[in-house]
Amino acid sequence: MPRGVLIGLAILFVGIALVSCEGPVGVPGVDAGGVDIIPPTVVVTRPVPLTQQWDSLLIVVKAVDNVAVTRVTATVNGSVYTGGRYLVTTVPPYTFGLDSTGLSVGWNYISAQAFDPAGNSSNAPTIPIWFGSSSVLRDTTTLVYTHNQRADTSWTIPNANRIRGYWSSFKPAKDCLLDTIRVQLSGHFADTTEALVTVTLWQGVSYPEQIVAQGEKTIPAITLSASARWEWVEFNRISIKRRYNYYLVIGLKESLNGDTLRVWSDNGSPPYGNSGAFDDVGWHTLGDQFGAPNNFLVSSQLYYEP
Repeated sequence: MPRGVLIGLAILFVGIALVSCEGPVGVPGVDAGGVDIIPPTVVVTRPVPLTQQWDSLLIVVKAVDNVAVTRVTATVNGSVYTGGRYLVTTVPPYTFGLDSTGLSVGWNYISAQAFDPAGNSSNAPTIPIWFGSSSVLRDTTTLVYTHNQRADTSWTIPNANRIRGYWSSFKPAKDCLLDTIRVQLSGHFADTTEALVTVTLWQGVSYPEQIVAQGEKTIPAITLSASARWEWVEFNRISIKRRYNYYLVIGLKESLNGDTLRVWSDNGSPPYGNSGAFDDVGWHTLGDQFGAPNNFLVSSQLYYEP
């Protein structure tokens, strides 16, 4: 038999063997009949897990599909019918606004589901949030924080990135007074007997726009070791307004060569996105500047008047 014919037969036999073992290879994401079998990917991006929400709630869902997303639904405590309506939309961005009629005081659980033209669907991981009414906040003090309370990573001032301070933001449930803040710090002060830590309070809408007040605390250098410890800074009940976001910027005043202050953060779980750095260029979130989801261990004690 001619050599060329033998080679051709060999290639044919190999091809038959491969098809019989693996089956026909089609278009990725569809079955043998050409039907799409890949479900959408869906996640709830707001609210952030474990946060406090007051008076109203905005649910933001991100959904993508290899063909198209035809419908997105949100659920509150397992129900798509909440607050007298069905939480269904077909138009991105996929957002749902709720007031107190659709939520119970206490813990609520938010999820979402996305569908594609073939009927494939998938569910987003459930987001637990605490919901409350600001009307009950009278003559009471609360501690507000956006971190998991566990020290994991330290961030140094000064450093090679010319960081002037690190910040953590919060939004009050209603007009109130800032009493004190607490922050986890450590440091190394080889030639200094005490450290002057500054905490500057800014207000703004999306980023800090105006300084409201500044607090300082002198800390004996000997107490700032390599381990994180809580330090309190008094603000003597500065008035703050619900319409603004507030930013607490932690810095070190008059540092000498070799002196460093370390501001501690958690491991970024959950990623609240309320922490960042302040340098000569401007304001940055830790995610934008360093690709880090961490949250600074900064808590604000707020007093709500009668």
